[in-house]
Amino acid sequence: MKSSIIARHVESPAELGERLGAYKGNYYHIDMTLDQMIFMRPLPELANYKTPIQGLYLTGAGTHPGGSISGMPGRNCARVFLSSQRPIAQAVNKFKDSFAAVTRSMLGIV
Repeated sequence: MKSSIIARHVESPAELGERLGAYKGNYYHIDMTLDQMIFMRPLPELANYKTPIQGLYLTGAGTHPGGSISGMPGRNCARVFLSSQRPIAQAVNKFKDSFAAVTRSMLGIV
């Protein structure tokens, strides 16, 4: 195993912070502590992938479940975004249903 390693690169938290702009060199953006998890990540005001700005969503290592190679923050954010778009789809479906009902009544179809 040792002979298969051809190189390695070690960074301190300070170097990681400098290279990535990560707060205190934390590649999870913020600490993975109980007070920074689930509905508290990154802050209660910004949790659940929404921001106070209408239509602006937040994802990445700083959101639940945190950074890794899972892709879960992006998936979760996409689900929140798509669920926020459903009112439009529901309005379109209601319009289609109303239009179909009017058309049937005009044609005398019960």
